[in-house]
Order: sequence, then C-alpha cells, then structure tokens
Amino acid sequence: MKSIQEFVNLYKGKGYNVAVLRLKERRKVIKYVESKIENVQEIEDERFSVMLEREGKYGISHSSRLEFNGELSPGKIVPVLSQGGELRKVKERVPVQVVELDSRYPTYGTLVGVQVERELITSNGFHGLDKDGYTYGYFRVKNGDYSGSWAFSDVNFSKEKVEETVGMAEHFASFQGRAEIEDGEYQVVLSPQAVGNLMMYVANMASKFSIMAGTSMFREKGEMTGNEDITLMDTPREDRPMSAEFDDEGTPTFNKEVISKGVFINPLSNNELGETTGNAGWITPKPWNLEVKEGDSSLESMLTGNVVFINNVWYTRFNNYSEGIFSTVSRDAVMVYKGGKFAGIAGRVRIADSLKKILSPSAVSKERYSVMWWDARLQGVYPYLSVNVRLIK
Repeated sequence: MKSIQEFVNLYKGKGYNVAVLRLKERRKVIKYVESKIENVQEIEDERFSVMLEREGKYGISHSSRLEFNGELSPGKIVPVLSQGGELRKVKERVPVQVVELDSRYPTYGTLVGVQVERELITSNGFHGLDKDGYTYGYFRVKNGDYSGSWAFSDVNFSKEKVEETVGMAEHFASFQGRAEIEDGEYQVVLSPQAVGNLMMYVANMASKFSIMAGTSMFREKGEMTGNEDITLMDTPREDRPMSAEFDDEGTPTFNKEVISKGVFINPLSNNELGETTGNAGWITPKPWNLEVKEGDSSLESMLTGNVVFINNVWYTRFNNYSEGIFSTVSRDAVMVYKGGKFAGIAGRVRIADSLKKILSPSAVSKERYSVMWWDARLQGVYPYLSVNVRLIK
C-alpha cells in the first residue's frame, strides 16, 4: 500500500488539491450491570478520509483503505487547505484499567479508555500528527424506584475518579419520597451532565455553517445571546480529552471564547467561510471541546428557596432552531426543594423553553466537573446552572 505522502503526491501531480486524514482509535470498553463487570471489549479501528478538489469541484470519501472512492461535484462551499507546516503532539497517558465497583445500590454503566492517532497530510505541504488518549465513564445507580447518575472524563485513568463518580450517582439515587409539580415556570438547577448536553447544541449552532443553513439561533458576531454570567469557550489547546493541535484544513487550533459574558463573539469558521478559527471540518466548522466559566455561587446556595434540581437530561429536540426553542426530558433524579428543604422526587418532566434562557442563568456555581457521556459526546468542563424555565409533564 502506498504511504499517505505518496498518495498525496500522486493526486497532486494530476492537478488536484489533496488532503488525507487518518484516524486510528483503540478503545477498551468495560460494561457494568448490577455493579458487576458484564464484559470487556477491545476495539481497534482505522479510517482514511480523502478530500480531492480541482477547479471548484470536490469530493470526499471515507474508507478503511487509503483510496478515493467518491465523485467530484460543484459545491457552494469548497474546502480550502491552509499552507504548509508541521505540528506534532505525542502524549503518553495512564490507560484505563478494569475496576471492580463497590456500591450501595445496583450500578450500571460503562468505563471507556481511548487511544487516538490523528494524522493529516495535504498537498500544500502540511503534516500534522496528534497522538493522545483519554478515559471517560458514565454510571447510573438504581435504588428501587429512584435513580441517580454521574459522568466524568479525564486524560488519565484514575480509580479514585471512578469511585468518586459512582459515589455522586449514589448520592442522587439516595433521595426518596414523592413530590408533585404542575406545569409552569420554575427555578431549575441543572447539573453539569445536563449542562453538557445542552451546551453541545449551543456550540454546534455557533458554527458559521449552521448560521448560514438557518439551523442556529445565532445571527451575527457581537449580538447579545445571554447574560454576563455566561462565558462559553472552545478549548482545543487545554490538556483535556478531545483536544487537537490542528484542524482538518491544517490550521493550528487555539483556545477562544465563543460567548463572552453573554455576547456571541467568535463564530466557528474554516478558511472557506471567513477568517478561520482553527475549527475546520472540510465542510462544516466544529467545536473541539468546551468550557463554561465558573461563577461565584455554591450548589448549596443555589438550592435555597423553591427549586427543582435536574440530575440529567436526554432526548433533546428542537421545535425552532432559529429561535433556539427546544424540549428535553429529565433523566434520573428530579429533586424538589421547598423553602430550601428537600420535599421529594418528582416524576419525569420535560423542559420546554429556549436555549437563550439557559444562557441567562441567575446563578453559576464555583464547582465544575469534566463531563462526557453518550448524550453529551462533546467533552467539556461545566458548572451547575440555575435557570428560570418552563417545565411540563
């Protein structure tokens, strides 16, 4: 088989702009059922993505082999490769290990270790290699009719982190008793897990492609989209899971505020759509990983008064992308507080409101957690948020 460089040179000699992105992943997945290890899987996958462009026509193909099996066609958006250079990062991480769980209640979940090699070679002379690894886990604890969950992510495996995560899930599952709530507006405290799910959608809407396609609530740089308590960052150069040295066009990445104190200041862009922010996919700009700046409140202070605490959310759907109107379903503990005292667990509820409300919190916690789970696939560091939103059954 030809080397990637030989493949690029071959098509460059035929007059094409060429980019080859090689992604190799090794995953170790440990699955837990009722606190016991059900199975351990080791999965290895290597994929080649090839982009060819000539005279305004381009094609992209994906295969387990180094080949181009697509067709070139004209497009309104055509990938534009950055000029040459070389970027290399090789990190050795503590790999995931099999851990026996010691929990009070039946626990379910997965612990995943990932080793990634990402290599990009282009006809403009760029060569990038990014070798890294990370671990993440999600655990759900059942206590009869009650449940709680928690998640974590880190660049290195830590048994203590697994134990801490299971302990947090146990904590939320330990609350018992029922409380009823009616449809209406409530002061709701969202956990970092729930914040991670919603910020994934906010960050994807920040892509210039999403703005152009009308699938974003953002319009233009400089608009006020929340209050000054919210700053959302894209952080590819932090030492965190899913960080990246370069984007798919060969542009060096950098940390940036996407929303700064409620103001949308950095639409995520590639070379074709404007001044690049180092977030290129070949067509759609994308966030790498996220951070919401901490606030000055404690979780304890956020639970005073009449409050509903939501442990997690899933099934997030949009009724109107351009206005950010969405609904999402609670998952696990929905804890009702009256006068600052725990009053019981409500049944499943749905948040039906606007993402702009999520970006306008009345309080942001000092505590933050590095979170990644199967419905918050974009790793991030998130606080608790206290927001005023509509809940329906």
